[in-house]
Amino acid sequence: MTFLQRVDVPEICFLKEVLFWVAFRRLPVAIYDLDGNEKRNGTEVGGYAVELGDDPDWFEDEECASANIPPDPRYAAASRGAYLFSVAEYDDLIAKIKTDNPSWQRLNKERDEAVVFEKEMESWSLQYEDAIEYPASKIFVALRDGRLKAKGRLLPDHIDAELSNEDVDIYDTPVVEIPAAFWSLKGIDFEDSVAEDDDSCYCHIRCQSTEVFSVFPGDYEPVLEVGKFGPNFLLNATPPIRRIENISQLGRPAYPWDAFHLEIADLIHKGQLPEKKEACIQYLRDWSRITLGIEVGRSAVGQKLTPYYARIVRKPDRK
Repeated sequence: MTFLQRVDVPEICFLKEVLFWVAFRRLPVAIYDLDGNEKRNGTEVGGYAVELGDDPDWFEDEECASANIPPDPRYAAASRGAYLFSVAEYDDLIAKIKTDNPSWQRLNKERDEAVVFEKEMESWSLQYEDAIEYPASKIFVALRDGRLKAKGRLLPDHIDAELSNEDVDIYDTPVVEIPAAFWSLKGIDFEDSVAEDDDSCYCHIRCQSTEVFSVFPGDYEPVLEVGKFGPNFLLNATPPIRRIENISQLGRPAYPWDAFHLEIADLIHKGQLPEKKEACIQYLRDWSRITLGIEVGRSAVGQKLTPYYARIVRKPDRK
């Protein structure tokens, strides 16, 4: 049996989510923080590039089938509970530790798996790029002719990749309407929800969800075999076969923040807390990869470090 539950759709969805809806029919789902605020409206969506930590990095088999591409290798890895970095990242991590480190053997084994995984991803990514080309073009045309409106943060200068200046807080930049004449297809980075032209650059680009569904409603397929059980619904049709071996491991592992804070406390106790916040962010990301085998985003680490640097380093220009 397959039970269906109601989900909240966020008021806004980022440009990346618009593409995933049009290309794969992935519904944007509201994500709430501990205070009950929808994350897309807060300051937990990353730096220059949007990072929604609760969104999976992979596509399910049904989503791939809707776009007529093979299954996503990342989904198969997630179903096994695997959490792989790139080969280059493994090489960098292994070079930083000694052979007698308890993590050395594990990292080398995972590196071998990453070599195979990257070859699979190289082939799959070519088909993924073909699959999103037409949906991306449709979204561009809708933005350009004004049928779909978008807002974003207008950056003072073009910034490559992530914000590296500690004195720049992206959330001090207001969200403004993006003029229709601004858009060009080659200037849109759907992955990071960023767009630029020769003169300006917007990040954190978002659209009203209701407007997205209105402009791109998709094909409606009625399903008759649905029953209601209290607030839930039951789909009586036979569900598709899934390749999940351990559903409890599917997706990103929950990050053990207690261990993270203990490591910071240890740095402070030993007098080894880096003076520069950026240096500490990089150290903790490497520590997490080596010790825990988990990737944690730069923005998430930066947010956790902010109160430490505000109180301990005590520099007025520190963000």
